[in-house]
Amino acid sequence: MGYIMKGVAKFFGLISVFVLPVGNAVEISTEYNHNVDFSKMRTFAWLDSQISFAEASDLQGAGQAEALIRSKVADSLAEKGYQQLPENQRPDFLVSYHVVVTQEEMSPAESPAVTTRINLEGRAEKSCERLRKGTVIVFVLDGQSHQLLWQGVGVETARSSSEAVKRSTSTVEKMLEEFPPTGSS
Repeated sequence: MGYIMKGVAKFFGLISVFVLPVGNAVEISTEYNHNVDFSKMRTFAWLDSQISFAEASDLQGAGQAEALIRSKVADSLAEKGYQQLPENQRPDFLVSYHVVVTQEEMSPAESPAVTTRINLEGRAEKSCERLRKGTVIVFVLDGQSHQLLWQGVGVETARSSSEAVKRSTSTVEKMLEEFPPTGSS
């Protein structure tokens, strides 16, 4: 019976691959200046933002990422009643963001994307793929002094840069659920 079970295990091991999902959880954190009364703010404008990729080949997605993130931020703020002003006017606050996408290879024990297969000897082998770790930081600065008023940071993993770009918009959306902060002056 043991010999038959080893054969069955080898057979199913060769045709089965188990993959754990990547990026199910987004880590979001925010912080803000508790002395600021955000309820008085009504208008915003953009400051320069930055997107950085670990691999030069990933840079082709930078333009798409910028358009998606800017659109998501502007839409989220508009839904909350904030009005975007043209560059030549003074807003209540300024918005900027920084996106960094790095490439990581994690050990099979800590990787969220582990592939397990049974080799011909009947032993389990684990391997992991290279993942993209994306960090999105959104900054809200005072419109006159440019002092930091609020910031949100979101971190998530993805299998490719294009997937990281797509996930960045949902990360920004979740982050901005916490803006404006409740309990501010």
